[in-house]
Amino acid sequence: MLNRTQSRAAALAYRLGSWQNAHGSLRVRLKNALLELVLRGELVSGDRLPPERALASALDVSRNTVVGAYDLLREDGYLTTRRASGSTIAFPDAGRRVHERRSAAIDSTYDVGNGAGSIDFAVADMALAAPFERYVHQFTPLLNRESYNAYGLNELREAIAAYYTQRGLPTGAENILITSGGQQAISLAISLYVQRGDAVAIQNPTFFVALDAFRMAGARIAAIPQGAREPALREMLVHGATRLVYVIPTHQNPTGCTMPIPERKAFAKVADDLGVAVIEDQVLEELTYDGNVPPPLASFCRGESVVCAGSLSKIFWSGLRVGWVRASAPVVARLARIKTVTDLGSNIVSQSIALGVFRDFDAVRAYRRAELREKLRLTTELLDRLLPDWEYTRPAGGFCLWLKLPVEDVRPFIHAARRFGVNIIAGTSMTIDDSAVDRVRLVFTGPSEAIEEGIHRLARAWDAYKTRGFTAPSTPKDLVV
Repeated sequence: MLNRTQSRAAALAYRLGSWQNAHGSLRVRLKNALLELVLRGELVSGDRLPPERALASALDVSRNTVVGAYDLLREDGYLTTRRASGSTIAFPDAGRRVHERRSAAIDSTYDVGNGAGSIDFAVADMALAAPFERYVHQFTPLLNRESYNAYGLNELREAIAAYYTQRGLPTGAENILITSGGQQAISLAISLYVQRGDAVAIQNPTFFVALDAFRMAGARIAAIPQGAREPALREMLVHGATRLVYVIPTHQNPTGCTMPIPERKAFAKVADDLGVAVIEDQVLEELTYDGNVPPPLASFCRGESVVCAGSLSKIFWSGLRVGWVRASAPVVARLARIKTVTDLGSNIVSQSIALGVFRDFDAVRAYRRAELREKLRLTTELLDRLLPDWEYTRPAGGFCLWLKLPVEDVRPFIHAARRFGVNIIAGTSMTIDDSAVDRVRLVFTGPSEAIEEGIHRLARAWDAYKTRGFTAPSTPKDLVV
């Protein structure tokens, strides 16, 4: 008969499941499997882990494997060990890392399963101050709606689900979580999947705000090779023990590149085979100039490894901070719990506007596409005429150009351009390794007259910069700014 210590070890070994089928060294696999139990709420702060020797016996591995896994947990702050007391689970960065075993108040308040007619004494859900109803009279139908709903308005979730289903990716409302913008959608997924020190793979360059979110999470970031074929991508993800991949497959920000269909299929196959989670950033995909939007990367996956992040900020209005996550129902539920820590419920008025946008979505996107086509035409004509030595590849969609300047480092010129009243972003700001030093991102979403004036200012700044002889690789550092 097993003693108490052996029984605890055997029970934990059973809960760990097929952890050895993952990738990486045994100690890393075991550490990640234990962390997964923490994320799922099966291990909570204060839970004692079995002694190393007992767990090693239950798992049929060497004691060194368990010792190494425990050491990694301690390094990340998820384990504390005291003499004669053993090792217990702890939570680092409580303000950043969200644990999913929540209080009864959270569970009752944010569970969409609350029955109709139930009386809620758990949350201070304040009704509108009646004398001031005139401020929101146009939204009167919303006044009796539940104000706190972490999942979002059900009608909006259904509209977004129908949008995905029409695109060949069957989706129900249970697969949608409404967020306060696309960036929150990305950040929530990072919070769910990434622990400090985990390896993630991203395109390089990439959306700089997402890059900042990975850095804040303490991720170890590796670059996905441009146009990587399946074997190279597979080798990279396996070798790096990659936990999560972040990609913008359509009208990539900032390069404007779109992943071809065969590459999407190969990418999806690798993600499925390795069980790697993927964040597919879809915020820009409807900004295609010819109206042809490729199928989502998620539509080529057999499993549920892809979390889609979308938003209306680029297709409709940047001030409408409404985004969403499209994922499996269990992942959506976990993300909703994380969301409640910083956001008790996305703005209902904004969600109502978003619902109207989806009801007229064809007209909205047709307008935006036509507008961007015209602004791209104006921008490229001006660049070709006024700045002919600046190189670019014309994108098929999106809102920016990825420009290559004939200098070794663009940053001194960017400082000089500010003297002429114009601001552009250096390519280094959008890379993980300070590469793309000869690149800038130029956004062309402003009014046409502002675009024209801005490029004229850039041309004057460039002429002054060249006249002073700072295009030679050895001299930009000499510019006084």
